[in-house]
Amino acid sequence: PSPPPPPIPTPCPVVQIPPFPPWWFQVNTQLLAKVDHLMKVSKNSFRPPPKVDSSVVRIEPRNPPPPVDFVEWDGLVRLCFNRKNKTLGAVFRQKPLLQLLADNLKTHRALHGAMRGGMAGAGVAPGAVAAAVGGRGPLAAEPMDEDAQAGALAHSAAGSHAGGSGAGGSGDLFREVGDIVEGVLIATGFSEERTAKMDQDDFLKLLAAFNEKGIHFAGC
Repeated sequence: PSPPPPPIPTPCPVVQIPPFPPWWFQVNTQLLAKVDHLMKVSKNSFRPPPKVDSSVVRIEPRNPPPPVDFVEWDGLVRLCFNRKNKTLGAVFRQKPLLQLLADNLKTHRALHGAMRGGMAGAGVAPGAVAAAVGGRGPLAAEPMDEDAQAGALAHSAAGSHAGGSGAGGSGDLFREVGDIVEGVLIATGFSEERTAKMDQDDFLKLLAAFNEKGIHFAGC
């Protein structure tokens, strides 16, 4: 009798890669891992040959990972790389972007106030509250409960409605954010820099300067 046919190999599972742009992988790989180029692979090593040569690289996750809030980081670099050939001054002076940052600042202040008020009776130091809201410190892993978040957001919306035309209204907040952004770009020296020419340390410096002034990018 003839030998049984060889088993049919099981195809490798197809990995579904999210539709992120190429810069997203490059920027975040450099942030979270150390990358070494090991060797070049000629396109003639493949059949049929592709149009370009390939490389073999080694990717080692950084341990410990960098002390950065990844949600904040991701929001900042997305905003910058959406207009990567423009200067940062041109990117951050756009009115829709300034309005988005103003809304974030308003929400951040509302959450900050709600947490400070809710924790005052528990003897939590104000510095610890600020660290928790910013995503850093021992309280960063203990988010507000849903009722506290809802109350803070309702307070934020009410303040916007009541103060839209008066002191502290949305117009004043918009101008305040514009002044903060302009000051950060001048202080860091990045106003005339272009995203495509900046490195990882530049973005970390920029993120730290914005966060220090109360500007946050989560949700951008």
